[in-house]
Amino acid sequence: MADREKVIVALEKCAIFMKFRDRPWDKCDGIEHDVPRNLLLDALELLKWQAKVMPNSTIEQNVAGGLWWFSCGNCGEQIDYKDKFCRHCGRAVKWD
Repeated sequence: MADREKVIVALEKCAIFMKFRDRPWDKCDGIEHDVPRNLLLDALELLKWQAKVMPNSTIEQNVAGGLWWFSCGNCGEQIDYKDKFCRHCGRAVKWD
């Protein structure tokens, strides 16, 4: 996964560079990214990671009746109803 702080710093440097100099992105200097493609892909990856995932519900039939639980739509680990975040992978959970 992309390093959030590095992406933020790189975007800030390019924004400042482009504001004061009328040059294209490929002329941004002093950053550790292949601008613009890799920087943009890293930013997209971070934004997608923030998107909420839908929980999965699992029902297991047994002799005593039914057993059901919810699991994270990202990692598949068990979560509690109305958890805002998965305690295993950290993704936000969308219940509605």
